[in-house]
Amino acid sequence: MIIIILSIILLLLLLTSFLYIQKKKVMSLQQQISDLQSKISILEKQYLSAEQYNDSLRQEAYTVHLYASLSLEEARKTSIKDKQSQIIRSSEHILELLNNEKV
Repeated sequence: MIIIILSIILLLLLLTSFLYIQKKKVMSLQQQISDLQSKISILEKQYLSAEQYNDSLRQEAYTVHLYASLSLEEARKTSIKDKQSQIIRSSEHILELLNNEKV
């Protein structure tokens, strides 16, 4: 009878120990999930900030392209036309880089 009682007590102790370890693992995993959610939130904010910055750069590049195109039409000297064409190509390259980054 004592052996049965001791066996039951031992079994209960083992079960309690197992449950305690499992609870610790769950708590650890919950903390990791919380940490990852925080990191995701930070990354989402950084992504939105980067997108806003890229949109701002894109708008500036469109403006430069527009003014360079308009002044190219009015330029009379070949040297000025060449410089305006270079500005247009550069702004187009910047826009291409910004638009490819969105993909």
